[in-house]
Amino acid sequence: MTGGSSAKILRFGDVVSIFGEGQTTGFLSTLGSVDDRCVLNPKNGDTSAPPKKFRDCWFMLCPALRYSAQQQYWHASRTNITSRTQDEANLMRSLHHAAELEKEQNEKDTTKKIGMPLSYGINVQLLHMKSKKYLTVNRRIPAKSDKLAMRVYLDRQGNEDSWFQIAPFYNYRTLGDSVIGNDEAILCSAGNTQQCLHASEESLSDNPGSHEVNSSAATPFTSWRLVLYLSYKENIPKILKGGDVVRLFHVEKERFLTLDAYKSVQYVFLRTTMRASATSATSSKALWEIEVLHNEPCRSGAGYWNSVYRLKHMATGLYVSADLSNSNYRQSMESDVSAAGEEFLIVAAGSNTKDGTLFEFCPTSAESEDSVVPESSFVRLRHCGTRTWVGATEQAIDVEEGTKPVMHKLSCMSQRRDEEAFAVVPVPPDEVRDLDFVNDVSEVLKDFCHKLELGTVSSNDRRTACQVLKEVIFFIAESDSSHVNVDPLDFQTDNVSRDRQKLLREQFLLKYIFQVLKVPLEESSGNLRDSFQEPDGSIKAKWKYTFRLCYRVLCLSQEQYRKNQEYVAKHFGFMQKQIGLDIHAEETITALVHNNRKLLEKHITQKEVNTFVGLLGKNIEKWDYRFLDHLSDLCVSNKTGIPSTQKIICNCLLKGPETTSVLLEARMKNSQELLRFQDPRWYEKPEFTSEVILYISGYKKKSISELALKASLGFGEDAAILKYYCHQLDLFSNMCLGRHSLSIRELSPKLDVNLLLRCVSAESLPFELRISCCRLVRNLHVDVEPQEEERKVSLSRPWWNVPRDITIEEYDNEHMTKNAMKASQMKKFEATMIFIENYLHDVAKKADFRNILHNKLSVEILKLAKEFARFGFYGIGSLNHLRTTLSTILAPLCREPITSIPRRQSMILMKNENGAASRANKAEDENNLVLTEMKVIILEIYEHIHEMILDYRLTHFLTNLKKESENGTNLADLGLEIFTDYFEESGSICEDDAEFLKLLLYNISSNHYALFRSATKLLMTIFNQNRRLFHVFEKTQILSSKHDADMLKQIKSQLEPISSAIKAAKNRLSEISKQLKAQQPSIDDGGEEVMDGSLVDESSPSGSQYRDEMNILSRPSIISRSPSLKYPLMAHTWSILEVLKKLKRLCVNLAPDGTVTNSHQNQHLLRENKVEQVISQVLKLLKEQKEEPPLELEQEISEFFQAYCDSNEENQAVLATHIDTLMGMHAGEAAAIRVVYENNISLCASVKDSTIEYLVKKVFSRDAKRQPASDYLVTIQSIVCPKHCIVRRNQETVVYQLAIFHEDVVHFLGFDLDKSRDISVYTFPSEIEKFKFHKELVSLFTFCTIGKNVYTESMCQSLLPLDRIVSVLCSIEYSLEVKEAYVSFLLHAFLVTEVDVRSVYSSNRMWTIFENHFLPEIINIANAPLHEAEADVKSQSYVYECVVPIIKIFFERILKHSPGVILGHKEIFRNLLKAIYRLTHTKWIHPTKLYTVQKCLNIMYPAATAHLIHLPSYLTREIEESSTQFLREANRRAKWIFMMDFDKPKATSEDLMVSKHPNDATLQIQILLKRVKPLIEDIINSETTALTDVLAKEDKDFIEKFISHAEKLADEGESELCVQILHVLQDMLERKKVLTDKGKEVHQAKLDKYLGGREAPSSFFSGLGKEKQGIVTGCMIILIYSILIGCSTMVVVVLMYV
Repeated sequence: MTGGSSAKILRFGDVVSIFGEGQTTGFLSTLGSVDDRCVLNPKNGDTSAPPKKFRDCWFMLCPALRYSAQQQYWHASRTNITSRTQDEANLMRSLHHAAELEKEQNEKDTTKKIGMPLSYGINVQLLHMKSKKYLTVNRRIPAKSDKLAMRVYLDRQGNEDSWFQIAPFYNYRTLGDSVIGNDEAILCSAGNTQQCLHASEESLSDNPGSHEVNSSAATPFTSWRLVLYLSYKENIPKILKGGDVVRLFHVEKERFLTLDAYKSVQYVFLRTTMRASATSATSSKALWEIEVLHNEPCRSGAGYWNSVYRLKHMATGLYVSADLSNSNYRQSMESDVSAAGEEFLIVAAGSNTKDGTLFEFCPTSAESEDSVVPESSFVRLRHCGTRTWVGATEQAIDVEEGTKPVMHKLSCMSQRRDEEAFAVVPVPPDEVRDLDFVNDVSEVLKDFCHKLELGTVSSNDRRTACQVLKEVIFFIAESDSSHVNVDPLDFQTDNVSRDRQKLLREQFLLKYIFQVLKVPLEESSGNLRDSFQEPDGSIKAKWKYTFRLCYRVLCLSQEQYRKNQEYVAKHFGFMQKQIGLDIHAEETITALVHNNRKLLEKHITQKEVNTFVGLLGKNIEKWDYRFLDHLSDLCVSNKTGIPSTQKIICNCLLKGPETTSVLLEARMKNSQELLRFQDPRWYEKPEFTSEVILYISGYKKKSISELALKASLGFGEDAAILKYYCHQLDLFSNMCLGRHSLSIRELSPKLDVNLLLRCVSAESLPFELRISCCRLVRNLHVDVEPQEEERKVSLSRPWWNVPRDITIEEYDNEHMTKNAMKASQMKKFEATMIFIENYLHDVAKKADFRNILHNKLSVEILKLAKEFARFGFYGIGSLNHLRTTLSTILAPLCREPITSIPRRQSMILMKNENGAASRANKAEDENNLVLTEMKVIILEIYEHIHEMILDYRLTHFLTNLKKESENGTNLADLGLEIFTDYFEESGSICEDDAEFLKLLLYNISSNHYALFRSATKLLMTIFNQNRRLFHVFEKTQILSSKHDADMLKQIKSQLEPISSAIKAAKNRLSEISKQLKAQQPSIDDGGEEVMDGSLVDESSPSGSQYRDEMNILSRPSIISRSPSLKYPLMAHTWSILEVLKKLKRLCVNLAPDGTVTNSHQNQHLLRENKVEQVISQVLKLLKEQKEEPPLELEQEISEFFQAYCDSNEENQAVLATHIDTLMGMHAGEAAAIRVVYENNISLCASVKDSTIEYLVKKVFSRDAKRQPASDYLVTIQSIVCPKHCIVRRNQETVVYQLAIFHEDVVHFLGFDLDKSRDISVYTFPSEIEKFKFHKELVSLFTFCTIGKNVYTESMCQSLLPLDRIVSVLCSIEYSLEVKEAYVSFLLHAFLVTEVDVRSVYSSNRMWTIFENHFLPEIINIANAPLHEAEADVKSQSYVYECVVPIIKIFFERILKHSPGVILGHKEIFRNLLKAIYRLTHTKWIHPTKLYTVQKCLNIMYPAATAHLIHLPSYLTREIEESSTQFLREANRRAKWIFMMDFDKPKATSEDLMVSKHPNDATLQIQILLKRVKPLIEDIINSETTALTDVLAKEDKDFIEKFISHAEKLADEGESELCVQILHVLQDMLERKKVLTDKGKEVHQAKLDKYLGGREAPSSFFSGLGKEKQGIVTGCMIILIYSILIGCSTMVVVVLMYV
């Protein structure tokens, strides 16, 4: 078996295959990536016919590495880390450093020895190429087949037992001779030369046919033939070589060459993708191994252009082949006649089909045949046998799928085509290794499934399956640590690999796991098979662990990966059958739907909830709280409550018959002590001894304090009961999340706020219980209806209500007593607020943050305080006291180091030798996260405090002005000094101290986004107090005239009937709910059927949580016999209509010239009176009724909102909070949504993806009652492009949603190729609507491609291809308006693009448009008589604004890319040039348009001259003579006409209102504002310069972080805060001078306060060294540039400052 190979000296770096000679022959190989044993299999091939999996047999010859330092470190690290002394710890660090140095030295030595010849007697290491592991002898473990031999395995790191000495087998070779390829040698263990590598004669029992390779001293020795596979000279990077794995990407079609099964048949095809970048659509089914054919069967080498190649599919082992089965090819081969002209399909073939699998790689550029092929290159594939070229076809394989085909065949063509080129994309070795691992695991599980079905599974098979499943778990988590003692079921990680998750699905590993899980259940009944069942009905213990591992793999495989979630969800019904078998099926189901709202709402029904509740009852004796956690997870998705599941869980758990048997009920001990508990001074009474008792099934269990005491003493059952109750309270909290009214109504009487507060305040209770109770207080009692966040600053101030004098106490009294409901709520929560105050005071006093549970309780208390501050329960005095306490808490938190935790850092608990350190680090990191959250909440409370203080400052400032007015002073003539004194006095009220500034600067340097955002915002607030006060003063409306009073009174009076109607409707709803509760049948009596009839309407948007829960409150069986919910509201329908019309008229002003403008003042008044909230409540009630709402009323509401938000960004921002309520209207929906986002960049930048998804669905809705689809298209356009500023994120979201409706788009645009589809559903109410829809849809495509967005460009090009554009523009069926939309899309999607579309310039499509459309249009408008041309405005606009610009851009770009194309279209070019020239001589052309035409002519004429295109002499002469004159004249005339057409400024609506309704106080204040504004602006600038001076004192690291935070804020949409930072950075670069004395005083006062009187530098850079100056300047330039190119929503605002 020697073969006829040529002799070649082996060298270090060579890749060889090792063939065993003797009684057992075969290549040294492995059992796959999941088994580290080495074997020989005689049936797998020999040196003349290599095995199919030859990759398993490749080893690299490496020099022996050093391991002494590494072994010392490994041995020392086995000691217990917790018992080490300081000296031992220092020694460990030294050993670790030495081990790392040894690794580096090994790498250097290996690099030096590559290429050195091998000689007998030298030590080598054999590196397995596939697994990157070293062949190693394990001296401590005997071999499996031969107990006298030592085991040989593959080791990842290697050690000194990985050294092998090459000894000669025959006597004619001696030590020191060179090792020749194909020599037979003996591989001896370097540590013991008597132990040699040996092949056992016995076959392995678990792998028949494979013989174990071990290390044995038995004779005769096994000889090993070292067969060269790849020389070290060719095994170099950057060149293509045998064994490389690549992807082949068809450049023009943008598709990967793929092999996959379709209807159980393997096909080779080009796969189409809908991704933005086709190259990112990588799949494991598109991986190909390169085989370079050599004259020796076991040899390969570098790939040359004259080499012959085979392409082997990695996953299946099949080859790319030409289908040579047709008779013509056979006849041509027999007769030696060429088969030219024949086309052969590309198919998949086995390794035996050799003739069809041979290909050549042909270069696309000039290359020598004997030069190597680069690793990344462009090639053409030519089939060797037929001499034909591989090319793409449009012949689809998956034509019967009903969707757009994605699998397209390839064929071998006789003619070479330039566009048929493939890009060779190299694949990283790690990706190949991952594929090998998954394939090997799939083979193991496939075999295990087969044995499982036959019932022949042995204990060894089960252990093997469990072992590979464990490896898969760690494989998904990308964990390379040791897992010897780690339980994979408890293994937790946040770092799952998406690519590896994808591999599990693509290589059918998930399929085999489901097959394993299905075996224990009978298909017919769904019961457990007898072989898997214990006598008590549970699953056998020996199988339970295996199935748990399967579900653990499923759980990790779907985490944060939508595609896998959809795949696993297909088996949802099967997994439901296994709930309760204790194999973690319920955990997997919960994890699957927890953060996927669509899956949750689709699959979680009453049946699933009843199953969980039943399991809860079965395990109540064990106090197993797992099912409580599962129900809790089903209530929320992404921290948002899901009303549908909350309602189902509430009905099943709180109203079902098993309520008392599975839930613990808490009661106070007696009513007397309950009354004492309501005393707000309860905490001061030492005799207060009220107890909370837990009951179950109506029987008393124990008091909570007794349970806590016994649990602390180690009583297991008491601890279990207490933990069960904590999880029960957490479930209740999630049931109430999002203000779910049904759960709140059921739970609030049972869990009174005083009862919960009793548990929260009891220090004897465990922290877990106190945390759960505190969270429930917030969700059950505080954050509920009718609480609403108060507007911090009131901008509408009646002059008669402004007090003459004001103090903090008076302000608080007025603030708390103006709302009667608020007063009653204050009384209810008085005890809670007192407890919060005392608790936070105690935390500030102790300043001990080492206990993580205590810190978590503090976080919940702070969240509760934040809610109270948000809902206006604190006055200024209380807030000042709270601020002092919070500052005291914050100070020690900022002194302790907070470790920054990366978002995707793995949180792994390992029980190995480093387990104690891992647990300690995890606990420390978790505590740091809790402390960081605590700081964030404190700073957020500070933000609320500053907003309240701003309102008080404004009130105080107006009070001073009113005193001056009442003293007879004309406010318009108020002295500047007096004004600034008042202003400065009001602005300095309740200022923060210098210590708080230091805390803010410390937190700004943090990497935690929420923390540095809040800190930065507060920093800007402190140094912009005067700016903020003056800004709100400018925007404040002073109502002092009788007209203002009447207007305010009118608004309030008009709102009263609407509020009364809403109140009556809600009362009626409460009555119906009570009837439902009294008449509701039990769950067992058919409650499920009743519930199913009241499920949420699927057409309603998912975002409207309140509407969803109210829709399902009423049951049809009762509603049909009771008065409808609509009648209380409908009784006021006409009065509401009249009020809406009046309010709508208030929002507009009618100017004397008849124009209608918005009344900003009245819009402001309406907003201050919260009109939009009242109208939103009406809209909610209209949609909650079962009957069809009155369209007239909804239309009137829509028109009011349009007038309310017209040109008013503040009103738009307020109404945006009710956007979910607007969605679902039956009339005026699109217009109402559009007006919210129209011309509002910040709102459009923050619009939710669900809103866009809803609008796109409405566009393609097949509902006959839908509103005009074109209106929704216009709305989406306004969201994508506000104020001509593109929002890239919205562009991508819209295009992604449009791609989902690809088939509908194709049909609507009129080029649906499938004529058999039912088109009856695609109807329009009129031809006009059809025309508008067509035009607006194409316009939307245009908006989505503006701004060179490569993602949207490629997607829109596939949605609306160039061929369709050509057919529309060249057709006479379409109007100019439609063609104008197509031309704009052509410009932005194909010409002005991020990536050039070469087909536009190389094909004839554009020239077809020029000849058949553009040219006739230009000639018609140029030849038209003067009176007709001037009257035809549409044609003029189309030619000058659309046609001429696109011609100009096209020829600008074609001259750069492929100017020679013009020569092929000389006649069209010549005629087009003439037509453009004639346009310049029309008498009616506008000068501004003439410039564009002349510019186009100046581009085309030089091109004609350069390409020697003949033009008439007169034309040449006139163009050359008049070009300069035309440009000069056009510019001059355009300038003058622009000045003549410029309208004079018109009086604003506010000016007209002032003149119409004289208002002394208002006019005086307006005049005063104009006078003082320059002085105030200087004071404001002085604040900015003070901040600059404060920052100049910080080090360079702080400045760098401050600048980098600006970029992060821009990415997150915090445009206002980012602009403030840019303003400060601008002052750093170019310091603004403070001009006035008052400004200098303010500046110096700030410095004295925050810098302690230290003198500030005259400029920022003067206080910095050269290093800091360079850093600041460079960072600022990079920051501004990155924001400009990366955050399109910021471009307009940033340019104002840059």
